[in-house]
Amino acid sequence: MRSLNRCHHRLPARRAPRWTRGLAGAGLLFALVLVWRWHYALVLTVGPSMRPTLASGELLLVDKRAYLRQPPRRGDIVVARYGNEYITKRIVGLPGERVELLDGQLWVDGALLPAAHDLTPGPLTIAPGTLGPERYALVGDNRRLPTDQSVHAVVGRDQLLGRVIASWRPGGPPTAFTSGPDPTGSWTLVRCKRL
Repeated sequence: MRSLNRCHHRLPARRAPRWTRGLAGAGLLFALVLVWRWHYALVLTVGPSMRPTLASGELLLVDKRAYLRQPPRRGDIVVARYGNEYITKRIVGLPGERVELLDGQLWVDGALLPAAHDLTPGPLTIAPGTLGPERYALVGDNRRLPTDQSVHAVVGRDQLLGRVIASWRPGGPPTAFTSGPDPTGSWTLVRCKRL
């Protein structure tokens, strides 16, 4: 039997017109921007309350989905909604704990917790209180600020925008923040690593 298809030559491949490739590239870029905005936020630090860890004017990269994978931990630096503004603070108290700041030192459930990160020491005192379910105590690292200038807050989990994962100080290298368990098991270390 004779083959009906004796012609075995290939037709030249047709390339998509340039405008469709450009449109596909723009669509991909748009999708990447949407994913970025859904997962991350850029926040500018204002004020001295987080010194020496963060300075006013630092640009922060915030992981908005960090607490979908794990609960907030003591020592995490977070951005939270507080009233009509966003604040950048460190989590010092977890749900159900009795938290107190006495002369700049953190007491949780009656036990002094040594700081696992750099602080600006000072006389900041906050009266003791017990946190409700899904409530977190937030305080800045600068304990030298007067009480009337220091913003410390108790916020719900739904008020946490996310965890700060990196910062960039103009004129300096970027910094990455990583969390890990403390050898004592009671405190989360936040390590700053210059990139």
